[in-house]
Amino acid sequence: MTTLPLLIVGLGNPGRKYENTRHNLGFMVLDKWLKELGLSVTWKSEPSPKSLVAKLPLQPGRTDLALKPQTFMNNSGDSVAEVLHYFKMTPAQLLVIHDDLDLPLGTLRTSANSSGGGHQGVQSIIDALSTNVWLRLRLGISRPAGEQPPEDYVLKLFNPNEQAVCEKVLTAAGKFISLYRQSPNAKQLELRNQTFKI
Repeated sequence: MTTLPLLIVGLGNPGRKYENTRHNLGFMVLDKWLKELGLSVTWKSEPSPKSLVAKLPLQPGRTDLALKPQTFMNNSGDSVAEVLHYFKMTPAQLLVIHDDLDLPLGTLRTSANSSGGGHQGVQSIIDALSTNVWLRLRLGISRPAGEQPPEDYVLKLFNPNEQAVCEKVLTAAGKFISLYRQSPNAKQLELRNQTFKI
C-alpha cells in the first residue's frame, strides 16, 4: 500500500550559535537519523532562503522531504507553509519534530490535532496553516530548575549528565521516523497519541 509523500520537519534555530542547544532537538534528530542511515543528502534553499530542504528517496514509489526552517523558531510556520505550497502537499502529510518543556528528558510523545502548548514554533505552524491536523513528535527536555527563564534555558546546551540520554532520544526519534515512513495509512494512525520512554 502506497502512502502520500511526507514532509518531515525538524524545528530549530539556524546558525552555529544555536547548534546542539535544547531548542534545536528537531535539527539534531534529522542529522542523527540521516547519519545512522548512512545517507548523505543535499540540503537546498528551496524554494527560498527561508527553508533548507532535502529529498529522501528511501521509500519505494515516493520521495519524502526533510525540512529545517531557516526563519528562526518563532516564525517556523512561514517556512513550513511555503514548502507545503511549493511541493503541492497538505498539512496531513506533515511530521513535525520538536523539543517540549512539559515532558521529562527521555520521553517522546506523539500528538495530533492538538494546541501549540506554549511552543512558539509549533504555534507559528498552526497559525500559518490555519489547522493543527498534522502529527508532532514531541521530545522532552524537562523544565529548568529554580527560577531560570524557560526562554534562556532552551537556548543552552545539554549538560554532561543529560548528553547520554539526549543521544538515546535522538536515536529513538530516528527509529520512529523510519517506522512512520514505512507504515501504510492505517498504521500511521495507530502511531498517534503514543508515549515512549528511554
